[in-house]
Amino acid sequence: MAADGRLSGPVLELHGRTFQVGDRIVCGLNRPSLHVANGTRGVVTGVNVEARTLAIRTDAGHEVTLPTDYLNKELGKGRRALDHGYAITGHKAEGVTVDRVFIVGSGPPRSGCTSPPPAPKCARTSTSSRRPSPPAGR
Repeated sequence: MAADGRLSGPVLELHGRTFQVGDRIVCGLNRPSLHVANGTRGVVTGVNVEARTLAIRTDAGHEVTLPTDYLNKELGKGRRALDHGYAITGHKAEGVTVDRVFIVGSGPPRSGCTSPPPAPKCARTSTSSRRPSPPAGR
């Protein structure tokens, strides 16, 4: 994304991931004083490498600076207080309304599962779902 100009400015590395202005993020830790909660999504609007802080604009419109202690917090089991938010799981998407939903599944449908998953109910305009073909020889 940086190569095509969608990301810009200095790079802040956190837990092996890099963040720049323009990155989509998702918060994984409640911090009411900052107007962020587990699942809050937004866009990075500023990076301060020296102070190790990120300025973000949440999808709810709050302009927030995430401090070092928030960004450095590890929540266990590979979870972080901040992560990229380009693709999120169904669990993180609970309660969200979006313009489009893409669902990719694998394996045979579960027994008794004759209808599509509930995700299409959260899409304003379109839903696309597909099940990849199994590899040849299976």
